Amino acid sequence: MSVVELRKAVGKEPRLASVPPTAVLGRFLEAVGIADVVGDYATLKPGVDVSSAISPGGVEETLIRVLREEGPVLAWEKFQDACMARGINPVSFGIYVSKSPAISRLARGVYALVGEAVQPGVVEEIAAQVTASRKPAEWGWLPQGTLWFAIPLNTTVLTSGSVTVPSFIGEYAEGEWSAKLGGRNLVDTVKCGKGFAWGFKRALVNAGAEAGDILVLEFDPTSRSVGLHIGDDELVDHFEAGKPPSVDPDDASEV
Repeated sequence: MSVVELRKAVGKEPRLASVPPTAVLGRFLEAVGIADVVGDYATLKPGVDVSSAISPGGVEETLIRVLREEGPVLAWEKFQDACMARGINPVSFGIYVSKSPAISRLARGVYALVGEAVQPGVVEEIAAQVTASRKPAEWGWLPQGTLWFAIPLNTTVLTSGSVTVPSFIGEYAEGEWSAKLGGRNLVDTVKCGKGFAWGFKRALVNAGAEAGDILVLEFDPTSRSVGLHIGDDELVDHFEAGKPPSVDPDDASEV
């Protein structure tokens, strides 16, 4: 498995405050004897048993079984329908798809198990069907009245801690906002004005963000705060569905 793909999977673990850089993760795998790492590819060492990592009979195991039985690649809607048919409610489905390190988002609205071998053209075909049925979005409103805006991170954003924003976002969010990361209040203040948003460099560093990650800013006018959500493109799927991955799986019902 690619260490880059593995890092994305590790980044979905809700108990981790930050995600190690790819190089550090590779060295860790070798140091603890889990895998051999050659270049950017990690191979599980013979005799290492990881089966106990998934709780038997739980929501996560059901999602994995659905992908194995009906996949290996599924669109969000088909994936959700198959899980609901097995007794998983939509809220639990959304939470676990977002949080499970075992599940990978291959394209917008397209999912498979992490490390799964996929035939050429399969992802593109399903992604085209998903795209045809959806309206592209970089921002939107959540049912509770918060405004979200998705930002692809690159080295410039990570270095400066600032981004350009569409005129509508800039006008709505003009001024200062208290920052939150993972539900925790930060000492940082995010500011918006003249087509820019800035002030989140330290938060990105502390969260272990890397180029290629996605940052979603969620503006809450009630508390005058902005939540910083960091992950991969899957974040956009959840925000578009009006269900950001902000609930801990341990608090979710499994039925």
